[in-house]
Amino acid sequence: MRHTVFVLAAAGGLLISANARAQSAPAHAGDAASYCRYVEGVADSLADLEQAPVLFGTGGIVSGADASPGGSILGPTTRVIAGASYSLSGLYRGAALRNGAEAECHRYALVSGLHAFLENNKEGITRGSLVAKLAVLDEAMPRAEQTLAALRASMAASRATVEQVEAMQVRVDALRAEAAETRAGLQALARMPAPPERSIAGVLADRDEAEAEAAKYDARVRMSHAWDVSVRGGYDRIFGSSISYAPVFALATVTLNLGGLFQPAAENRASEGRVGWARAEVEGADDRVEQALVRLRSLLDVERKRLEETRVLLADLETRYKELQSVAGEKVAEYAQVVWFDLVKTRADHAYFEAHVADLDRLLGSGEPRK
Repeated sequence: MRHTVFVLAAAGGLLISANARAQSAPAHAGDAASYCRYVEGVADSLADLEQAPVLFGTGGIVSGADASPGGSILGPTTRVIAGASYSLSGLYRGAALRNGAEAECHRYALVSGLHAFLENNKEGITRGSLVAKLAVLDEAMPRAEQTLAALRASMAASRATVEQVEAMQVRVDALRAEAAETRAGLQALARMPAPPERSIAGVLADRDEAEAEAAKYDARVRMSHAWDVSVRGGYDRIFGSSISYAPVFALATVTLNLGGLFQPAAENRASEGRVGWARAEVEGADDRVEQALVRLRSLLDVERKRLEETRVLLADLETRYKELQSVAGEKVAEYAQVVWFDLVKTRADHAYFEAHVADLDRLLGSGEPRK
């Protein structure tokens, strides 16, 4: 009886745990959402069979000796048996299947995030860096257009030469082309799956835990086949018998497969092997992520140096531009415009490197390879 109560409590706990995680789990996008619908649908289908009672019925002609053992021999007579049975191990197994599907869904969502990281970082470009650069260029474009329009008006009034206008046109076109290229890169990234918003080291660690969690519920399903507590009850009627009896029955059956005593050790090996396999699989997600992280760490070192170089250059150009603005004269103003275009480009580059370094720092986390 105590064993039965324990099994019911354990199965109920599994169901509550599954419902709680289902309510708190975030919605997954893309292929992860479809995969979750698949594995949860399969688990629900199997669990419905495991957790539902089984109806049975038997009817036919039986021997008179079977119908009246120890008494007078009857001729062949009719017997009908009907009833229902319920398995407590089936209840436990169904709950484990549903929880296992939830764990598998979470595991796959993390793996999908790793694949999204790989797709988004083939060239080491991040959304944040392109957004920061484009913001600087878009802010500068109206002034660049106004400067070109004013110079064309001056040429029409014979106060500027064709060469000056053409030189300004080249600078504005270069600024416009860089903005268009940055916008195109941003649009290309937007069509890719969204990468994780936190460090890849954290995602890898969570994926290891998710592998172990999914393996745990798989083990529970397998180990539940080693025992069972079932109840059967129903109606058993023999027609034509002279013996008076109540045509109902109720039975409880407890079974235990001794092989279940050896399962825990084997399941521990299976769980460790599953996590290790996910880490070491050649050309698997982990393998390719580790290769990408090596490339990104090298890129981060380069980008930090370029960030410092643009910081120095930006400070120099800003100082020079302010000094030129305080000096009168057409030639000085013309040179100040050239410096302004260089200043805009340097600001855009600096914004890009600053955001890129921040994005790479976030993705790489501690920067240490996983052991």
